[in-house]
Amino acid sequence: LSSIETPDENRTSETVLAVADSQINITSGNKVFVMAHAIIAVNGNTNASSGMHIREGTDTTGAIMHSGRFMGGASNIYFTDHTIMALDASPASTTPSYAMTYWKGSGGTSSVYLYSSSLDYLKIVLMEVAG
Repeated sequence: LSSIETPDENRTSETVLAVADSQINITSGNKVFVMAHAIIAVNGNTNASSGMHIREGTDTTGAIMHSGRFMGGASNIYFTDHTIMALDASPASTTPSYAMTYWKGSGGTSSVYLYSSSLDYLKIVLMEVAG
């Protein structure tokens, strides 16, 4: 993984968590299954939430392949286990790149941050799917 987010940096807008840049080489015409996982800390008070995207490319501007929202409670800081998956039916190349991004949700959320950059807590898994 590259462009790994710095843990404990409070974010209030969509930010890249990590990038899998040309980490898979597929046969032309095949698909790519993408799974993204991270532990996110949410600073909130009421109706706090966070979200995560899998995007094509290496930044926050690529096409969104899948999006997940995660709700919390009324505690000051809580940790959420984010896992989302997508199938890229028409990869941009035979060495496609994918970004995992996150953002704060509701108005009850002041910020979000990455819990840890350890690969125990932060993963992007890529698998080639025939046809």
